[in-house]
Amino acid sequence: MICVITQILTICQLNNEYYSIIPLEAYGSEKLAMIDTLENVRVHVQKLDDKFELELSYKIRVSAQVNLNRISPLDYLYKSIHCQFEALNQDDIDCHFILRYIRASSPNTKVDHIFKVSRTNNDKRFFERNLNNRYLLWHGTNICNLIKVY
Repeated sequence: MICVITQILTICQLNNEYYSIIPLEAYGSEKLAMIDTLENVRVHVQKLDDKFELELSYKIRVSAQVNLNRISPLDYLYKSIHCQFEALNQDDIDCHFILRYIRASSPNTKVDHIFKVSRTNNDKRFFERNLNNRYLLWHGTNICNLIKVY
């Protein structure tokens, strides 16, 4: 019985700490939901992840605006996430391979552009692991979601 009471008090204390740090969505008159199940924890972890992504994108946008007279906002964005984006030429062999795969699996898909995305030191990290196989990973996405890919 004492163990159960201790657990309940610990959960209450952790809830109080969480709600004192994290901005609330509810108004002051509404009752705060107790985070006492694994599902509730998952929901709040997802909310925190969303807030962190929003904060990161905001900081990158503000920094891009501050540096507007030195570098274009898109170039700043690419450099800040340590990625290089290269539009593939329609005659490129990788482009043909990807288009053939798309046509075979989803023939009605409209392809506007195909980009090669690489991270700084990605090849070095790959070869350091001495992996025998390497796969082409491609991801269809809306242009607004490119930052989330990495």
